[in-house]
Parts: sequence; structure tokens; C-alpha cells
Amino acid sequence: MSEVVDGAPCTRDEPYERSAPPQMEHHYRKAWVGSVTTYDATGEALSTWRTAVEATANPDELADRVAAEVAWVLDDNPGVPVHCIQDAAPELEVLPSLLHTTVPSSGALVELVDFEHLAGYLDAVVAAVDPADKNDMRRWYRATLLIDDDGVDRIQRSLRRQAANLPREATEARKAVAAALSYIRPRKAKMRYASYYRENLPIGSGATESTCWQMQQRVKLPGQSWKCEGLRGVLAVRSLVLSDRWPAAWDHYAARFRGEVAICA
Repeated sequence: MSEVVDGAPCTRDEPYERSAPPQMEHHYRKAWVGSVTTYDATGEALSTWRTAVEATANPDELADRVAAEVAWVLDDNPGVPVHCIQDAAPELEVLPSLLHTTVPSSGALVELVDFEHLAGYLDAVVAAVDPADKNDMRRWYRATLLIDDDGVDRIQRSLRRQAANLPREATEARKAVAAALSYIRPRKAKMRYASYYRENLPIGSGATESTCWQMQQRVKLPGQSWKCEGLRGVLAVRSLVLSDRWPAAWDHYAARFRGEVAICA
């Protein structure tokens, strides 16, 4: 005889046992983001256009979009300087290569390593060599870079002296100094910030870092997992919304796919 609980018949003969859900494989990968920001003469941001693609996408696609945005800005504002600011990762070399073909030969294209990425390496040196920072080296590193275009050369010489004088047993300090020197050595020409800083021109990739954060707020919420197709669409919509382009994009999309629906008698 079956029991009746709250009016519903119970047909189970054995106690219910919870079972684990099917196994799923998750891969945590970085996505690609890019941004184009225009600034006024005082260095205040005017507009930022953001874009992103999933990790499995070709980063060249993203670079094409960014370069197209730059070309669009230059059409209305010929001659404005263009600053390409990145963290110097090898896979990002495609963007400056594209910009060299996008920016007219009469224009000014500047390639810089993001100021805060370099400062992060130098902060790591201070944390490993002198955690109390008794000599206020964090401030000295930043001031040297922002006051003198040759400041990176002075910093490089200072790091080399530290490397020569550190005791052999100071393993972490030696690693931090070596990492900073390795980061600076091939990129030194892109670390001359002072003149641009005095002219209120950008030396940091804050807009792109902000784009990373704003994308994460949408696609890295607790419990979320994505297939590439869905992630691609969400990132595309998020990019349009953050760039204040959603109304125009929706009108274009709707004009092609929306149809009139009528009730037939």
C-alpha cells in the first residue's frame, strides 16, 4: 500500500539516495580584450570603445577591430598621436604591427609598455630586497621614470648594482632583480615616459585593465560556465553596451531579423 503525503501518492519502495551529478570538465582560460580611448588636451578620457573575444579566438581578430577603431578616429582627427600601450606579451605584437599600416606615415604612433606593469616588477624588487622600504625606493622608481626620459637607464644600472652586491643566499631578492632586468632589457625603448607624461598623453593601459574587470563582472560570476559560442555572444553584447553602442547595434540587427507578426482570424 502506498502512503499519501500532502495529497501526493508515494510510489518509491526504497529510500531516496542523492547521487553526484555527471562529471564536467572545466578549463579556466584568459580571454582577449582591447580598447580605444580618446583624450582631451588635459589628459581626461573622452570616450572608450571596448571589445573582447573568447580565449579560443584568434587574437588577430581583436587586433583588427582595435585597428579599425583607430582608423575611424583618425578619419575625423587626422594627425592626432596614437599611443599603443600593452604589457609587452609576445602574442600581442600583432596590434602594433597592424597599427603601423593603419596610421598614416604623417601620423605619430608611439609604442609603450604599460607604466604600471613595469612599476609592478620594481615593486617586487623592493618587497624582496627591502620590505620596509627604508630608502623609499618605490617612490624613487616612479619619480625617476616620470621626470626623465632616460630614467629607465638609471634604474637598469641601479638594478645591476643590486644584483652584483646581493649575497648569494638572498635567493628571492636575486630572483626579483633578475626578473625586473629581464623585463626591461628587450623593452627599454618603450619605457621612456617622461615627455608624454608632461604633455598629458597616456602612458598606462588603465582603460584596457578596466575592460578586463568589467567583462569579468559579467562572465565570471559564481557557478557560471560557458561554451565558446555563448561566451562569444555575451562578450559581444557586453562590449556594445560598455561602449554605448547597443542602441545602434540593435537597430541594425533588428532591421535584418525582426519581422511583423499578425494574428490571422
